[in-house]
Amino acid sequence: MFPHARGEDGRSGTFGGRRFVRLRIKGNILEPSAKEFADTVALSADALPRPFPVDVPRDRPRGLTLTVLEFSLSTASLDELEAITKEVGPDRLNALWNAHPELKELALVRTCHRVECVALHNESIASFRSSLPGRADAWKEWTGPEAVHHIFRVSAGLESLAWGEREVREQVRAAGNRIRTRHPRSVLADLFRSAIDATDRFGGPAASRRSIASIAATTLLEEIPRPFPRILVVGSGTVGSQVVEALGPYARTTILYRHKPPSDDFLRANGARAASIESLAAELPLCDGLVAAAKAGERILRPIDLAGRGRGIVLVDLGVPRNIDPRVAELRGTRLVDLAELHLRHRPPGDSAVLDRVVLTRALERSAQLAKDLASPDVDALMRSIDAIRRQELERARPYFGRLTSSQRDAIEHFSQRLVRQLMRTPLDELRRLPPGPERERLLAMAVQILGSTPGP
Repeated sequence: MFPHARGEDGRSGTFGGRRFVRLRIKGNILEPSAKEFADTVALSADALPRPFPVDVPRDRPRGLTLTVLEFSLSTASLDELEAITKEVGPDRLNALWNAHPELKELALVRTCHRVECVALHNESIASFRSSLPGRADAWKEWTGPEAVHHIFRVSAGLESLAWGEREVREQVRAAGNRIRTRHPRSVLADLFRSAIDATDRFGGPAASRRSIASIAATTLLEEIPRPFPRILVVGSGTVGSQVVEALGPYARTTILYRHKPPSDDFLRANGARAASIESLAAELPLCDGLVAAAKAGERILRPIDLAGRGRGIVLVDLGVPRNIDPRVAELRGTRLVDLAELHLRHRPPGDSAVLDRVVLTRALERSAQLAKDLASPDVDALMRSIDAIRRQELERARPYFGRLTSSQRDAIEHFSQRLVRQLMRTPLDELRRLPPGPERERLLAMAVQILGSTPGP
């Protein structure tokens, strides 16, 4: 642990000739290790430390800040979330990215119950935030270590309706593959990989069995009083298939597909039958309940589709945008359960604290490294990107070296490091001398294109 002089929150000071940014945590100035912190504080997000003290040289450009903007069922209504889901897509995000040069990296995480913008920026993010649609106060902001912990919790499914669900992990992985970046080396890509890796390693088998599909199946069986009901599942993707699997032993299930029917082996294993989604109108009168899990982007069930139905029906809508017109809830004998109700009814299991503790520990470890990365000037980040290429090329060449002694391996490592440093010293020194401003940004972007591109296979 580093010693720090006491001072007011957010004030800077010096120690041993170095400048530090100091923040107060419940009256004490701390820089705990991940293990020490996880062992001694509560597991809630508001107990996380504020950004770690970092070295801030006076003559260098300011570092980057990590911010997450969350719009979810925890911050807004389902109607608002549905509108945001429609508005914040790739085209809108590209327009925002091009209009806000203060953003150095930007990722969009979308699940069935949240839309989140994850940004690295070197100036205030207020202008970008004001450009986002929806109520301003419905976008919850996370920064620094709290943002890292939040990303780790989302990846682990600890912010999901179904604690520990695997689907959201894949959605985080997909977001990590579509990051917009102006940075020499993608910080967000490394952060997302760390979050996914932590969950893959420590999520446990119990977490992998939980899903929004199992919650939907349980809800249907609780709401329908008759044994072995007839259930219609609209959508044959991942979630729809999981609903069928969860219902298999307890219901007679029909799954509706849009393009390709499920395999015969899948249908036999779950005692289900399949039909085209075009037969929805013919199947509706036969069922006691329906789960809508189609990525249709539009309403597939409206009040007119249920008009004249002689008996009750339970509907569960897992879509965002919603698959079922909410006005069907006004029909007599119709029970509609949407994501907003599932969110209110959801309670994490008692063992979630175990995974939460592991996630917190890993997030703090990653926060410590991230604080150093973000405090580093962009030129230093470019050098790290170049050095990553050096290491990658060494690994590719190792099979051609034959068997080497440890001293020979050390000699090759030392030679390659010195070679890269000598080649890069002059251009990087020139970049460091440039004052902050548009010209520096332009030349750095050019240097990234010339020097920092990842080599091909």
